[in-house]
Amino acid sequence: MRGLPHVTTIGYLAKDAIYHKVNERGGYINFSIGCTRIDYRDGDPNPACYYQVKYWIKDDSKLPGFLSKGVPVYIQGYWEANRSGDNVYNQIVAEQVQLLPSGKKS
Repeated sequence: MRGLPHVTTIGYLAKDAIYHKVNERGGYINFSIGCTRIDYRDGDPNPACYYQVKYWIKDDSKLPGFLSKGVPVYIQGYWEANRSGDNVYNQIVAEQVQLLPSGKKS
């Protein structure tokens, strides 16, 4: 069942993405992104927020090649609650992942 509500965000990869092969038909990429909190105020000791992201992919030959720490990324998807033992956590299930220009000159 699809989670709700819909979410769109832009952030930076907080660490390198990890591909998990589920079966011969594909798998998913797991990564986290860091963003500036929308309610951030000057003087706040922690302006960052982090989101876990899961992106299902059918063909691992089409893996985005640059999903490494620090890359800016646009995410569109929905929230999904997961349970791990007694803990419940939310993650974004991405329907679209788009790499953004970094603004760095090579």
